[in-house]
Amino acid sequence: MSETADKKLGKYVLRRELGRCATSRVLLGHDPFADKEVAIKVMFDEPNVDEDTRRMRERAFVVEAALVGTLNHPHICAIYDAVTEARYRYIVMEYVGGGTLEKYCEPDTLLPVFRIIEIVFKCARALDIAVHSGVIHRDIKPANIMLDEQGDIRITDFGAAMKVETDGQTTQVLARAQEEDGIVGSPAYMSPEQILGEPLNHQTDIYSLGMVMYRLLTGRMPYGGETAMELAMAVVNAQPEPPAKHRPEVPELVEQIVLRALEKDRTRRYGKWSEFCRDLSQAFELLKSEEHDTTDTEKFEALQTLPFFGAFEDAALWEVLKVSTWHEIEAGTPILREGEEGDSIFVLVDGILDVTVKGKEVGKIRRGDCFGEMSYFGARGARTRSSSVTAQTDCDAIEISAPGMQAASDRVQAAFVSAVMRVLVARIEQANQRMVLMSA
Repeated sequence: MSETADKKLGKYVLRRELGRCATSRVLLGHDPFADKEVAIKVMFDEPNVDEDTRRMRERAFVVEAALVGTLNHPHICAIYDAVTEARYRYIVMEYVGGGTLEKYCEPDTLLPVFRIIEIVFKCARALDIAVHSGVIHRDIKPANIMLDEQGDIRITDFGAAMKVETDGQTTQVLARAQEEDGIVGSPAYMSPEQILGEPLNHQTDIYSLGMVMYRLLTGRMPYGGETAMELAMAVVNAQPEPPAKHRPEVPELVEQIVLRALEKDRTRRYGKWSEFCRDLSQAFELLKSEEHDTTDTEKFEALQTLPFFGAFEDAALWEVLKVSTWHEIEAGTPILREGEEGDSIFVLVDGILDVTVKGKEVGKIRRGDCFGEMSYFGARGARTRSSSVTAQTDCDAIEISAPGMQAASDRVQAAFVSAVMRVLVARIEQANQRMVLMSA
């Protein structure tokens, strides 16, 4: 497979090589049935490798193959297929075309602090979903966090992952799987307990993500060492320097978050992903005074507080953000005009809107209400607005067009229609109550 262009691997048409490592090559392919590009990780099967290496490669393939169709989250790279053929074994994954976070790990290529917090927040939420599905990654590092063309992230490469037992609140520390697998992962990002060969739980991923955050903030690692042994000793024994020493604009709260994630004593490290995410949210609040566009994380947290989205899981909320448009609207701005055509439905995230018909005020729309739903559900060619809507105060709202919702998954479409129906039923009940009071 030295030349890949226009060759086939199973049903997939191969385009070019994307990269390679010691155990595999990653190829860009095209799925003719789904009509989309995919990434294909082809496992090496060299005859002269030692038995331990062969066992580790076999295990990595089996682990990723077992995850086909699972870990459904917008920030986890989807695994579509796993195939064993006479000559090749390969995993078919979502193609993410923007490269990895490695490009932002040098002092002269650092991202803004608020952007780093957003990336880490998304990773933490995704890894929380993973551990609730009984999976810890064990190899979190910048090279395993991909960026798509829009700059959003995907966690990839679960070949080192380990199944764990979880009751939804805590992760049981498992020793046997660790003993069977040996020490796996990338030494520079390993937790102290990984290096020491101790039983692991989800806190090993919290530590590794803390290492990624430190690297993104400072462009350097907190520990040095000319040899693997020196590095391992530093991870186990040395204390990391405060990030602000290398990047003075890092806020104290952000520095505290990183250092807590890097605690060697697990009783002092974050015990739950939810605690990590809570502190990252507080860091967002701290940075809100800076001038920047509303981040995806801020939008996500705003939607979480709305009863309209109360039945939406994390993955569904992230998907809503992908298919919607976020509007920041100044007071006095018309949003919908009576008589105009439109196929979008809106949800008011914050603020108050005035509703008028033929110039007469007929009601108000408040935080969490949807509007525009009648023309959204109208037949094509008959989607005329029956009222005008104007911002009474400064407002935030999301807009979802009919084509945008059609691009969403079936479960998101069903959840959205159900949420709109609940709003409409509540409005009818309120109207009936007013009629009863007026006739009394």
